[in-house]
Amino acid sequence: MIYLYAFCDAPAAGLDGRTGFAGRPLEALSAGAVSAVFGRIEPPAPPPIPENLWLHEEVAESLMTGPAVLPVRFATTFADEPALRDVLERHGSRLAPGLDRVRGLVEIGVRILAPADDDEPATRAVPAAGGRAYLQVRAAEEHRRQSRHAEVARLGGDLHGQLLPLAREGTFSDQRAPMTAAAYLVPPAAVGQFRGQVEQFARRHPGVRVLCTGPWPPYHFAPTIPRDGDNHA
Repeated sequence: MIYLYAFCDAPAAGLDGRTGFAGRPLEALSAGAVSAVFGRIEPPAPPPIPENLWLHEEVAESLMTGPAVLPVRFATTFADEPALRDVLERHGSRLAPGLDRVRGLVEIGVRILAPADDDEPATRAVPAAGGRAYLQVRAAEEHRRQSRHAEVARLGGDLHGQLLPLAREGTFSDQRAPMTAAAYLVPPAAVGQFRGQVEQFARRHPGVRVLCTGPWPPYHFAPTIPRDGDNHA
């Protein structure tokens, strides 16, 4: 079985001595301007346990020494090299521009979260009185929670607007209340300035948690490529 880690510029360079799952050496298959970096494993695909997820990430990060890398989803597998070559040939028109899009850039992730106690059960504060008091407490707690979530979304949007000028591209979502999640393509030389902007924002808003992670391979900016079991049309 072929386990795919990432796509990069062809020909893939610097793979000698690098290994992936089961200590198998990394290999490359090229078609046109794109190389697929993969390893050979015994089926089934590795389960999504933390150590496997981190190994996949470590391989993708090791490829960042090259000019461009497009990491793929965990457990992207193919039956054999012909199946992988077919994907390269059919999706090369998306992969090559995708590599151009992220070349020389890294991904920085930024999240804003409500305080940890924001989602504790409302029933902790319910007095010994009857159902009316219980409903009133629950309603007040829900109102507080919704207001807090709205504030997190507002602050996330404000920070996103401040960070976009420092990045080539950015994505933003406030659909996972009480959290906002954003990702940015940033030149490595600008990472320090980018982090500094986030730190300043965090100091101005101590009522929320602001997390800045990376640099990472550009997962949020890589095109989705079919894997075994997906619809390959």
